[in-house]
Amino acid sequence: MITRWPGLRTGNPVARIAVAVAFLFLAACLPALPSERPTSTLEAGGKPASEVPPPLSFTAGPEEPTASPAPVRARRITDGGCCPYPFWSADSGRVLFIDGPPARETAGVYAVDLEGGDPVLVRPGAAALSGEGEFWLSRQGRQTVIERAGDGEQWTPAVGGHSVLLSPGGRWIAWDDSPSDIRNLDRRLHEIWVSRLDGSEARPVVQTEGGGLVGWGSSEADLLVAGRIDPADDPGIWSVSLSGEQPVRLYRTERVRSALRSPQGGWVAVLSAFGGGGEASGLWLVPTEMDRAIYVTLFGGYRWRSERALLVLAWETPEAAPGLWQVDVPDGEPRLLLREDQLSLPIANNDWAVSPDGRWLVFLSFEDRNLWLLELPDER
Repeated sequence: MITRWPGLRTGNPVARIAVAVAFLFLAACLPALPSERPTSTLEAGGKPASEVPPPLSFTAGPEEPTASPAPVRARRITDGGCCPYPFWSADSGRVLFIDGPPARETAGVYAVDLEGGDPVLVRPGAAALSGEGEFWLSRQGRQTVIERAGDGEQWTPAVGGHSVLLSPGGRWIAWDDSPSDIRNLDRRLHEIWVSRLDGSEARPVVQTEGGGLVGWGSSEADLLVAGRIDPADDPGIWSVSLSGEQPVRLYRTERVRSALRSPQGGWVAVLSAFGGGGEASGLWLVPTEMDRAIYVTLFGGYRWRSERALLVLAWETPEAAPGLWQVDVPDGEPRLLLREDQLSLPIANNDWAVSPDGRWLVFLSFEDRNLWLLELPDER
């Protein structure tokens, strides 16, 4: 069902703009199981390690029903081999994508209704939505442009063309300044910055080795970062206060891959790769409020459906049947929503997105390169 590494598609929406622009021009203008249960570690500013509840570990069972389930069918909403990198309107009513010549007269962001039909031009030029759909993010050369969707007001902060993440309140931005010429991701240095939307009050917050910026926490008071903050300390997932307090390590792991913040910043889904020191390699759900982390024996692509539910398109493993699984937090118990024999999701390049209301899943098919839409079972 999945054809690429689990977790996020390449980069965040703004980073994918550069890929999308290149796509337009080219078109004529794209784990091991734990040997022992791991322990959580918190640094100064949080609970001592001895007070932290032990991690939860859940095994996804084979889920073998006695009767054949009814098939679930996706429907095609675009044709002509269109288009990679879909994303959603804030109201979950339309699927958005970037396209241009020769398929479309104008290069820009297009929208298609959930029932399909002819796509309509939303705005010219490559752009992505950020926040709660309140802002458009784009690039003009090496300049990042932030535009409020409601009234068109624009800001051009001096961030060197880097992708930016808007704070939950929409008043601040954060970005990751790291050299692209260092190929070893675990040795690359990341300097994390914040500023106002217009670039004022810009300041560095923290530097990490490996990892980098994950996102904002549940408020504008802290950032979530990954990697090693102190060369003499262990790496992991960290909460970093903007007020200068000591960073708090939420979870220890040697190598972070595909870290994905939940919609409201209360959790981080992350692949712990080739972990040392006793932690399990695989999928972890890490709370940002210093509760217990959850280890789940599922492996595949994942997206947050809501603040309390993570969807996993899981491959077949000795611990789990293939299909679409949902992991509810904080309970952590996986449950199988759709078995593999109920649906066919030929997803190209791990290119799929869940609607903000959690009802729909859109994906790019590797069979016909069109966008297909699947209505999800009820969340609970």
